[in-house]
Amino acid sequence: MLAAVRKKTNERLRKRFAKAKLDRDLPSGVDPGTLARFIQTIGWRMAVDAQSGATRKDHHRTVAVALLCRSAKPAASSYSGHVTCG
Repeated sequence: MLAAVRKKTNERLRKRFAKAKLDRDLPSGVDPGTLARFIQTIGWRMAVDAQSGATRKDHHRTVAVALLCRSAKPAASSYSGHVTCG
C-alpha cells in the first residue's frame, strides 16, 4: 500500500513539474521525473527523521543543503547521473 501511495505521489509531482516546465517556471533542462524523485526522496527522509526525533532546525538545514544541490549545475558532457554539492 505504501508503495502505491509513493508511486501516485511521484506521478502527481512529475505532472506538476512537467506543467511548470511548459509554463517556463522551470528551466528547460530540468527533467520533471528526476526532480519529482528528488523532492519525494527528501520529503520521505525528513518524515523518517522527524519520527526519530529530528528537530525543525535539523529539517531547515536539510532543506538548505537540498536547495544548494538543486542549484548545482553539472557540466552536461560529464553528467553521469550523480550530482555532488559543494
